[in-house]
Amino acid sequence: LRQYMQMPLTSVPDPYGEYDSFGGHNNAMLRRFLDTFGFEYEFISATEFYKSGRFDDAAALLRQARPGDADAAGKFLLARASGVLSHSLGRYEEAVRHFREARAAAAGLGADAEALRASVEGQIGQSWFRMGRLADAEKALEATFAFFSRTPAAADEALAALNNLTAVWLASGRA
Repeated sequence: LRQYMQMPLTSVPDPYGEYDSFGGHNNAMLRRFLDTFGFEYEFISATEFYKSGRFDDAAALLRQARPGDADAAGKFLLARASGVLSHSLGRYEEAVRHFREARAAAAGLGADAEALRASVEGQIGQSWFRMGRLADAEKALEATFAFFSRTPAAADEALAALNNLTAVWLASGRA
């Protein structure tokens, strides 16, 4: 496995021999999950985005990043990842605490702050829902839906903001 470390999963052979790469295997699992629950989605390959140049805006952002940007990005990403992990382990109160930290950290992230806060607010709502706190869940999810229904591109804006933020943090060498 050492030979595949630090390689994109789309460059790693599928250990099960069913797909052209391990990335293809993982993408198929994700699609099956989404299909099982009837989600409507458009699948987009990150590898294809890189190859096609669609991530070039993120690269331009990296060139313009200020030294403090990586610190703010790291705080946001760490708090958000901690919230996701806590939520997935059923520790919903802990998840809400981490998501609130991420929401507060998003304030220091400039133009992307609103999109990032809206995405975290939705995660807070999901945790409230799992805890049976339906009024709190409804309030959080209404705020999220208000942002995402604002324009058809709002979801893309939030995803792009998260991708750009991750790129800034990874490029800082602090990851």
